[in-house]
Amino acid sequence: MITLVGCDEEFGPQVFKIDPSGSAIGFKALATGAKEQEAMTQLERAYKKCEGVWNHKQAVESAIKTLSTVISSDFRANEIEVGVATVAQPLFRKLSEQEIEAVLNDMADAM
Repeated sequence: MITLVGCDEEFGPQVFKIDPSGSAIGFKALATGAKEQEAMTQLERAYKKCEGVWNHKQAVESAIKTLSTVISSDFRANEIEVGVATVAQPLFRKLSEQEIEAVLNDMADAM
């Protein structure tokens, strides 16, 4: 399976999952791996809770919360990698440790 990330002019930021047969499906969030189904369920709930509209911060927080829930672990900024693509910045980029640390601090403050 291949995962592609980018921005579509019509639908905005998308994650595309391409399986070996060549079929491609677009998502707003995607999980792959051993606990894929559990993570996808968590992401779907978070997306519906925001009524289908995620801003950059909500998307990153939802991804981190989902990963943390699925593997039952809390993270430090140097233990995870987060990548984003936005309408304003359509090229996929990896967040810095400082950006991840700020998100983790905001999440801890909200609890």
